[in-house]
Amino acid sequence: MKKTNVVIASVLKPVDDTRMYEKFARTLASHLEYHIHIIGFRASHIPVEQNISFYPVFNFSRLSFKRFVLSWDYYKILHKVKPNIIIVNSADLLIVTCIYKIIFGSKILYDVQENYMYNSIYLKKFRRPLNYVIGYFLRTIEWISSPFISHFILAERSYQSELPFLGNKFTILENKFVPPISNYTSQRVQKKNRSIYHLLYSGTIAEAYGIFEAIDLTVQLNQADHRFHLTIIGYCADAKVLAKVKSYIASHWFIQIIGGDTLVPHSVIIEKIQDADIGLVAYQYNKSTINKLPTKLNEYMYYELPILLPFNKTWKAYCDPFRACLEINYRSVDSNKLILDILTMDFYKGSFSKALLLWDKEKSLLHYLVNSYNTTKISKNCKTMLI
Repeated sequence: MKKTNVVIASVLKPVDDTRMYEKFARTLASHLEYHIHIIGFRASHIPVEQNISFYPVFNFSRLSFKRFVLSWDYYKILHKVKPNIIIVNSADLLIVTCIYKIIFGSKILYDVQENYMYNSIYLKKFRRPLNYVIGYFLRTIEWISSPFISHFILAERSYQSELPFLGNKFTILENKFVPPISNYTSQRVQKKNRSIYHLLYSGTIAEAYGIFEAIDLTVQLNQADHRFHLTIIGYCADAKVLAKVKSYIASHWFIQIIGGDTLVPHSVIIEKIQDADIGLVAYQYNKSTINKLPTKLNEYMYYELPILLPFNKTWKAYCDPFRACLEINYRSVDSNKLILDILTMDFYKGSFSKALLLWDKEKSLLHYLVNSYNTTKISKNCKTMLI
């Protein structure tokens, strides 16, 4: 049987990225009519899996301008693979993808994982006015490309109101959790008396995501009770921020960092979540992140990890059915009271369903959507059925 070639492409995401590989590629590759080709950033480990090929062609500093001139390498792979469907999740690759579509007729699905304009303007990756120039440049690319895009896949519900170029051709596939295949139970025994309480900061290491607030909180808790330690695990794209983090924690023996300047396999992060006692979601108020649902919430709640959460009504409402969190002001904490609250609160008590946290529903919707474009037509009521 001749297989349908599907390309999943990103400039910044590693080829073993959780969404590209574990969710999209594995979902589609499980249906034998598809062969998946993942084009992306280098990874520390390249998986070997039936019906999935990997092309780790991008390797540069995440904030390098080289990311804007690597379209030729990407185009050469497209020309070699000859995909029927291209799922692209970087605005940087949209123009060359549209050119390929014009010439060869492939269908384009744009997997919108970020609001790139907001990120550039509000996350302080670039200085003014460069942040505005880059932000509006990326938004212009998205506008120009939108007529050539068959369908938009949104990783966040908030994007439907933030992105004016969507029209009515979008589907929301949130970043729910795909548990690894293991014998580890997701049920956690809460122990009130430990020799060490392991705090965890996982994921992207950045100022906007509260890395320094997480460190400050740990220092305060450790001063009040030496049992509180912190593990930071993830990748930091900003060398200056990483240097500041390392300098800051150098004198604090109870804080360790894993990754930093290297990508960390998602499986290793999951292991640390399983070993931790408290998860820190320390995001600070920022227009780029305030309406997004942190992916780590699904991971933490699946493994019943108690969460210290900043004040955010949407996130609190998401966590409440699980009794998963304590809301705190990371910048103003009464350490002794917080320690008492942590030690006395019964997290994850009562009945709740973890189905809400899992990728199962999204898996079916993704296959339905891609299969619709594989037959060169999509149901007129696709948006209604899939949102």
